[in-house]
Amino acid sequence: MARLLSISRGSARNTKPTRSNRTRAFGNSIKLGPVTLTIMTVGLVGILALFFIVSTTATSAEGFELHSLEQQAKELRDENQRLEVDLSKLRSLDRLEKSIDESKLNFVPVTKVTSIRISDEALASIDR
Repeated sequence: MARLLSISRGSARNTKPTRSNRTRAFGNSIKLGPVTLTIMTVGLVGILALFFIVSTTATSAEGFELHSLEQQAKELRDENQRLEVDLSKLRSLDRLEKSIDESKLNFVPVTKVTSIRISDEALASIDR
């Protein structure tokens, strides 16, 4: 049976790879055969694929949460707009007149409006 991984403590002269046994030397002490390189490559690709799947799943879950929060924000904006319309209705002139009529404060309706016109000469000016 062929060796998959060989670690030796020999010098650089003794660990020189040859074409006959098809091994590759990394540094002075590790020799890898073709089966070992294949297994390590498949393992690395598997780990990278697993990392990709996990990160994609996490991103997808965050996307669903973001969509939910955006929907909630839209509902709150719609409710805020509805409340502003209700507030403007309550502040309208008709509503105020109706509330004055319903109150027991004995307001008297205005019958005549008098305005005072002040000419430009009547205004005091300060010269500096």
